[in-house]
Amino acid sequence: MLEEKVRTYISQITAVPVWSIDVPVQLWKRPICPLVAGLPAEEGEFVFDRLADVLTAIGATRGGPGCHPNFFIVVTSEPEALLNGVWGRNWHVFGDASATLVRRFIARPLPVRIWYNNTPASTDRSPVTTSIVSADKFAGLDGVPTYTHDGNGLRARFVAVDDMLAVVAIVDIEKVAGLDWGQVTDYIAMAGLTKVDLDADVGDAPTVLRLFTAPADSRPQGLSEWDKVFLRELYHTDVGSRHQRKDVSHHMVRDLAH
Repeated sequence: MLEEKVRTYISQITAVPVWSIDVPVQLWKRPICPLVAGLPAEEGEFVFDRLADVLTAIGATRGGPGCHPNFFIVVTSEPEALLNGVWGRNWHVFGDASATLVRRFIARPLPVRIWYNNTPASTDRSPVTTSIVSADKFAGLDGVPTYTHDGNGLRARFVAVDDMLAVVAIVDIEKVAGLDWGQVTDYIAMAGLTKVDLDADVGDAPTVLRLFTAPADSRPQGLSEWDKVFLRELYHTDVGSRHQRKDVSHHMVRDLAH
């Protein structure tokens, strides 16, 4: 049944049951400004343009000329050395993550490592300040998620969620040998436009997230139709709704059935 398959797909990639109302799906509410490094000019331009096309297709906001980069794609043959060097020069790159977590991230020999930096943000896109939670009469409630009522009975809403502040994708060029940059870029887009569980067992789900786990003769060639619809519907949902996953699921079923 399509509805059940869609619910399973969403649950797998976000690592949370689709009916969960307590954990919002993270996405970008600020303009996305890509930067591609480590590739020859022609390939670098291809990756940049491919990612920009995905942003346009799903309705995400792209930063204008001269914007400050916040979506980094870095290709290297020595990912651990590069990451250790960056960490040694500026540990703020990894936000407030513990040293143990950062070391674990750096040491994982993945074809593509994805690091997420998040920041609390209100669902109306204004910065999170103490005024957001002052009505609760408690100090220190600047963590997320935070809930309130929307005036329509008992349905609660998120007041603040984790906004994607920056994403860093480190590509091990040796481990992506044999793949084209369209496949790799689409994988990074899927993994970087919302926080996904890259360790999740997605089984035979139609998703580009199977790129490095599927048999060589059945690897996805890029974003699947399910991936595209998921991202498009996600970026058109109400980020303040505690029924965000449910809404995305219903819209995906509608779109895929036609």
